[in-house]
Amino acid sequence: MKKLFLVLVFLISNLYAESFFNLKVGAYNRTLDDTSYITIAFKPLFMYNGFFGGSSFEFSFKPDSTLKQDEWDNTRAILEKFYFGYGEKESPIVFRFSSLDDVNLGYGILVNKFRNDIYYPTRIKPGLLFNFDYNYFGIESFVDDAYDLDLIGSRLFVRPLSFIKNSIPEYIRDFRIGGFFIADYDNLDKDTSATDYYIFKDDPSSKTVKFYGFDIFVPIFKKDFLYIANWVEYAKMHGYGSGLSYGILLNFLNYFNFKGSLIYSWDGFTPNFFSSFYEVRTVRSTIYDSSILSKDGWNFFDEFWFDYGLLKVGTQFYYTKGNGAFFTFYTYLKPELLKGFFVRIFYSKRDVKSIIDAFNIVIDKDRIITNMEIGYQITRNAYISIRYIKSFKEVDGNISNSSLTEIQTNIVF
Repeated sequence: MKKLFLVLVFLISNLYAESFFNLKVGAYNRTLDDTSYITIAFKPLFMYNGFFGGSSFEFSFKPDSTLKQDEWDNTRAILEKFYFGYGEKESPIVFRFSSLDDVNLGYGILVNKFRNDIYYPTRIKPGLLFNFDYNYFGIESFVDDAYDLDLIGSRLFVRPLSFIKNSIPEYIRDFRIGGFFIADYDNLDKDTSATDYYIFKDDPSSKTVKFYGFDIFVPIFKKDFLYIANWVEYAKMHGYGSGLSYGILLNFLNYFNFKGSLIYSWDGFTPNFFSSFYEVRTVRSTIYDSSILSKDGWNFFDEFWFDYGLLKVGTQFYYTKGNGAFFTFYTYLKPELLKGFFVRIFYSKRDVKSIIDAFNIVIDKDRIITNMEIGYQITRNAYISIRYIKSFKEVDGNISNSSLTEIQTNIVF
């Protein structure tokens, strides 16, 4: 009995040491599409041994004190409030059942910063993400909607030199060869209608869009202050054209980074086909036709970012023959760096005509995505913030702009 008691004490103590639970309770003054709500939020989070699970329960009350029903009147709207997963972003194993806001596949010739949350808060679409990286090989994969398996992507890569232990530098063993497949089986799919909040039936007019390709990643140089690598990536649209890119990756002083590629496309191929705007239905329904009609030519992609751990600031700019120019800016500042102040910004604009136009925040349909939050952490368990989100909403395939502004007060137990 004594031994059994000691074993139980050991198991319970380890469970307590490796587990974590908190409950965030918040009150928001929310303005959604010119309508004001008082929102009460309860968001529990549980973590154990790398696994995590949580939920986001928000009750929005109209000015007449009645509950906003469309967030609670169907099964899927309730299920979308739950999320779970395993691992951090840079962990060897990462799994997510949640919204996706920064998905990359390979080196970006097709999927770069893809997101499925552009209808938030009207919709909180649960995606699937699974990444695995074990020394000799790895897998990257995603599904945009776990309930409606229309858009999927997967990449497998190997490190053939990782078996060699002594005769080559360690960074050279990171030489990789990969192959990938991406498909959208319902590119005209409508998410909502006036009578049905969720539609799972495929549109009979949809064209199945398939891509496949390969990539080769070659490290060149590594010292304490400088790391240089390059890659070649090829992708083909099934039945139509192809793209071939050469790219380079630089890291200077461990904080300053550059990623750039030059891409040649031909016979109807658009690089970065699955951009951050792909989930906007008017984009998704037309990009296929515009891509296969795009002219042969050169495209380019550049990204600069500074990563200090507590602070990350970056910009992306790319130009494609089929899609024109895109600009993205993002910033993440954690409260530990600046005495409690924190900032989260994601801003992306398509059809950019100039540098001035890139920063011109104008309400243009389907052109801008903005997600911004600025706040102050009063104590470890309490913070206030102001959040602004510009996204989209859809009914019967008709897209319109949507905006959310809210002042939050949150307490964490």
